[in-house]
Amino acid sequence: MVHRICALTLLLLLPSTLAIPDSVWLALPPNSTFCFHIMLPDDVGTVLAGTHRYTITTDPIDPTAYWGIVGQTVSFANTNASLENINTFPFCFSTEGKKEGQSGANFTIRIAIEGTNISRTIRGGVTVSAIPDIDNTAQPASPRDVINSQADIFDIAFSKPVYFGLPDQPTNLRLAIQSYQDITLQLRVESGADVQIEQDTVILSAGQPIRDIGLTATAGIGAWPILVRADVVGCPACSKQVETVLYVNESLPEQAGWTLSLFPKSLDVEAGQSVDVRAIITNNGPTANFNVSIITTLPYLISQEMVLIESGMSEDVPIQLSLPDQPGLYSVQVRVSSDNVTKSETSYISVKELSSDLNRLAGDIKEQNPTASQAVDQILDQWTGQSLQDYQAVLASLQAANQTQPEQPVEEQKQPEGWPWWVWPALVVPIVVVAMIFILRRQSEMSTQYP
Repeated sequence: MVHRICALTLLLLLPSTLAIPDSVWLALPPNSTFCFHIMLPDDVGTVLAGTHRYTITTDPIDPTAYWGIVGQTVSFANTNASLENINTFPFCFSTEGKKEGQSGANFTIRIAIEGTNISRTIRGGVTVSAIPDIDNTAQPASPRDVINSQADIFDIAFSKPVYFGLPDQPTNLRLAIQSYQDITLQLRVESGADVQIEQDTVILSAGQPIRDIGLTATAGIGAWPILVRADVVGCPACSKQVETVLYVNESLPEQAGWTLSLFPKSLDVEAGQSVDVRAIITNNGPTANFNVSIITTLPYLISQEMVLIESGMSEDVPIQLSLPDQPGLYSVQVRVSSDNVTKSETSYISVKELSSDLNRLAGDIKEQNPTASQAVDQILDQWTGQSLQDYQAVLASLQAANQTQPEQPVEEQKQPEGWPWWVWPALVVPIVVVAMIFILRRQSEMSTQYP
C-alpha cells in the first residue's frame, strides 16, 4: 500500500532563513513562502584575508520569472565583505496564486570576488506540490523533473567548494558519497585539468553507506572547473553531478577565518533508519575552539559539542540522526560558533521520498489524463516497499498507464433544424403562381379547340 503523505508546510518544518546550497530545487505547497540567505564572504566558497568587493547577479534578472519575491530577492548586489563585515542577502520564493504542478523558470545566481577569478554559481527552480521536497543536484532540468527524479537515493559532494593549487603540482581533492540503498555508482570526471580519481566504481549499501574517494588534479595557471557525474547502474533516472573549481596561481592565496560545510545535504532514507551527518569545520585562522549546536525535531547523538581545531586543519564532527516511521521531509541545522562569529548549515533528510515521488507523479498523470486514473490508483496500491528495484517497476507501470489515450467525447449527430417561417412563403408562392399559369393556359387551349 502506498504511504499517503500529508502536505507539510516547509515554513513550519524548516528554519525560515538558511545558507544557500549549490543547487536549490524546491517543491513548495501552494500559497507558501520560503527563504535562503547568501552570506558573504562565506558563500563564494572560500574566505580570503582582508576586505574584498563581491558582486551578486541573477539570470533571469526579473525575480518574478522564477517566483522570487520582489524586495526580498536580490537580483544584483555590489558590496564589500570581510571577517569583520559580514553581509547577508535574502532569496525568498513564493507560490502565492500558483497551482499544483506549475513551475517557475530555472534561475542562476553568480557570486564573484572582484579582482580575482574566484566565483561560485548556484542553480535551481521552484515547483508547486502538496508534497514538499528539496533536492540537491546540479543537473539542468525543469524543477518538476528534478523533484520527481530519484537523485536523492544518494548524495555526493566535494569536501570544499573551491580548491587552490600551484602550477603543474598535484592538488588533493576529496569526494564524499553516501547512500543507504544497495547501489553501484559509476563515476565520470570532466575537466580541462589532468584529474586522476582513486576509483570510478563505488558500491554502497545500508551496511556500508559512506565512502570517501580521493582525486588529484594538476593544471597550469587559471581556473579549472572539475565536474564529477555519478550514475546509479541500472537506473537511468538516478544521477547527480557535482562541481568544484581548482584555482591555480604562482602562489597560494591567504585564506582567513573558518568555514563550515555539512554532508549529506539532501538524502532519502527508509523509515526508522539512522543517518550519519558530518559537520566539516576548516580553520584557516589561528587555533581556536568551536562550539557546535544542533537544531532539529529528530532524536540525535553528537560526538562532541566543543572541538579544538589547529590552524590550517579540518575536523569532521559526526552527528547521528534517528528518523521516524512517518514519511516526510525533515531537517537538521548545525550552528557553529567561534570568537563571536556564528555560521549555520542545514541538511534535508526525507523518509520514503520514493513514495512521495510516485504520489506526485501519479497526481500529475491523473490531472493530464483522467482516463488513466483508475489504472494509476491500482498500480499505486501495489507499491509495498522502498527498494529501488520495486520503485522502478511501479514507475514503469505508471508511465505505461499514462500512454492510455484520453477518451474523446462522441459528438451527437445534430438533427436538422426546422426552417424559418419566412422560408415557407418563399417556397409556396412560386408553386401557386406556376400552378395558376398552368391552369389558365390549359383553359385557354380548351377554349380555342371548342369555341
